[in-house]
Amino acid sequence: MPTPCPTRLLPTLLVLLASACGDSLAPGTLGQAYTLVEVANDPLPTELHTTDDGTIRVISQSIRFGPKGSGSFSETSELVPLDPHRPRPGPVQVDFGIQWVEVEGRVEIEFDCPANANCLAGPHLIARVDGHALRATWGPHMSGRSPLRYEEVPATQ
Repeated sequence: MPTPCPTRLLPTLLVLLASACGDSLAPGTLGQAYTLVEVANDPLPTELHTTDDGTIRVISQSIRFGPKGSGSFSETSELVPLDPHRPRPGPVQVDFGIQWVEVEGRVEIEFDCPANANCLAGPHLIARVDGHALRATWGPHMSGRSPLRYEEVPATQ
């Protein structure tokens, strides 16, 4: 004859079963690489921000998170001059390092500043992990269209 389940074990069993299910709204875990897919809900290529010279149009952008808070940033963008009579330079790719840290559920990203450059203080991007995506906004000293939505790039086997 089966032994009846003591009622005091039921709450423990329910807690264990519920924790095994996972939470679909959980933030997720930071991946190794992400690619930009949208800026202010507009798919790429799109306007990233405007300067006195023209509009910076982002064609592609990616972020790689390496160990110990280091990583890299790569972007292909072009300047669309405000003056329609000025020549339009072609796309330019830039690659540089980043430093990152997780703080209270956020990922704060600071772009490496080249020697002898006058760089703005970081963080430059502030992101939150959302499943297999990052949703980022500009840091306090930066400007541009937000939010920036990045999708995780699956790791290659």
